[in-house]
Amino acid sequence: MNHTIHTLMHHLRLLLITSAAYISAQHIHATDGAADIIPISTPQDLIAFSALVNNGASSANAVLTADLDMTGYDFTPIGSTEGTCYNGTFDGAGHTINNLSITQPGQNGIGLFGYAGSATISHLICGSGNQVQGQAFTGGIVGDKVTDGTLTLTGCGHEGTVTCTAQNGAAFVGCVHSGNLVINHCYNTGTVRGGRESAIFCGWFSGSASAISDSYNAGQITAGVDGSNYLWRSTPTVSRVFDISGRQSTTRFTQDDLLSGALAWKLNGNRAPGPFRQNLDTDSPDTHPVSSSLHAVVYACGTLRCDGTAAEGTTLTYANTNGAQYQPHVFDQGICQVCSVPDAEYLYPNRQGYYPISTPQALRWFAAYVASNPAHASLDARLTADLNMRGIPFDGIGSIAVPYSGEFDGGSHTIDYLTIRKTDQNGVGFINSAHTTAWIHDLTLGSHCAITGYRYVGGIIGHVSGPEGSIIRLERLGFEGTLTLNNNGGAIVGCIPNNNITAHLRSCYSVGKITGTTECGALSGWSSYARLTNCYARVNGSGWETGHDVVRGFTPVFRNCYTYGAKQTAEGLSTFTLTEMRNGTLLQNLNDPAYTQVTGTDTNPKLK
Repeated sequence: MNHTIHTLMHHLRLLLITSAAYISAQHIHATDGAADIIPISTPQDLIAFSALVNNGASSANAVLTADLDMTGYDFTPIGSTEGTCYNGTFDGAGHTINNLSITQPGQNGIGLFGYAGSATISHLICGSGNQVQGQAFTGGIVGDKVTDGTLTLTGCGHEGTVTCTAQNGAAFVGCVHSGNLVINHCYNTGTVRGGRESAIFCGWFSGSASAISDSYNAGQITAGVDGSNYLWRSTPTVSRVFDISGRQSTTRFTQDDLLSGALAWKLNGNRAPGPFRQNLDTDSPDTHPVSSSLHAVVYACGTLRCDGTAAEGTTLTYANTNGAQYQPHVFDQGICQVCSVPDAEYLYPNRQGYYPISTPQALRWFAAYVASNPAHASLDARLTADLNMRGIPFDGIGSIAVPYSGEFDGGSHTIDYLTIRKTDQNGVGFINSAHTTAWIHDLTLGSHCAITGYRYVGGIIGHVSGPEGSIIRLERLGFEGTLTLNNNGGAIVGCIPNNNITAHLRSCYSVGKITGTTECGALSGWSSYARLTNCYARVNGSGWETGHDVVRGFTPVFRNCYTYGAKQTAEGLSTFTLTEMRNGTLLQNLNDPAYTQVTGTDTNPKLK
């Protein structure tokens, strides 16, 4: 009798939870859910939140306020279908969901979150007692990323077991079918058992802006690895990823690093505090770093150089109390020779607000200073002299994560002998990545410049991002050097992945060489609806798409533009011969005061 009453009460509670979820869903729809953050403190709350999302409140936001033990609870993934994919913000607040069991071996899209779209999941730990089993597209956190937009996982940990009977199983996200996936400050100590094409971080990445950074793996895959693609499949941008075996060109660490705090220190960039924490000074220390503020800060103890590494003759230990003594920076030409930090006092903006760039060292400093703080991405600079960059390290300005948004005025000068070599990186160029609010103009990169990257590689700009419908204006730019890449490369712009962003190019040219594998254009590797005026290009190299070898895009528009060696044809795009390029005929046809040419000396029209 008692058992029957208990069973009835259990079903009544589930009915009430589902009813409350439905009512809450209506409320969230009515208020757009923008300001609603639902606290989750019990297993029943988590079940109710899943029902809420699966009944239509796909953008509902939640925060964990306690660790959850899901032992004995039936659970349906949050976002159980593509039509109810999760698009909200879920903050784990450093808490753990443990002993969660999802066993659906005949279903695709299985995980704590089954299907996700443009969502953010942060500071959530999926504990060692979790067991997630699905057919295809199965992940410990998210099964399948669908729809456009970006799914971001930051500060998340996976310690459980994922079993995928078909393809694309992973500790974090089984598969990215559409959009981008960004994983940062995450870790895995769990196990993946895949059918095929599985990996630790993701069984398949798509998306131009997908990335993994500042994360580690101490777990394993027991089945389903695709060749040597143990950690990820496809080509996300990867930086500062650690693996206990050092696979896929990651940084290797030891079991002692994992236990002692050394790995946490390295993950945090050799500084404290950082996102990774680890209780060390207790009777029950953590066995590995976690991305949770509920754990203690890790410090290195001993004499440290300014980059946080051990000074000569010092053996570092690690603790939860600060015992470090730092040596000072060693600045030379504005850059610390130990840690590469820029000297904030090396250059100052002039009265017009521009940083004057008159030496190769000043250009290197400016790029480092922009990279040192996201707030510096909008700083303006102006060349005041031609620069010879021979022997000067240069990493490019901006990044896909923090695109450059300022004005770079080349001052009608030329930069030559500039070398950038990032063979495995996406978004590479003089400007690695630019926001559409940037204005780059009056600059030529000379014939001895050599830029190498993997995808989205440009002589001037590698990658462009910005809001829907925005425009980037590029004026009086020239490229005469060499580009080497796999795909999506161009002399002026490598790629603008967002098809609703337009590039306007005026008085731009290329006589350089592009060596690519596929999807390259002499001026741009992809710009959907580019508008070009008074531009010219010599198509020289490889990787062209037939019929789109000047500018790749849906419908680029040309006005008084010229090309040599191209198969692309369009109204406003004419051809020229090498003789016409050398003897001044092309200059006359361009009829643009931005260009000049000394016949008999200059082999092509130059920018004034």
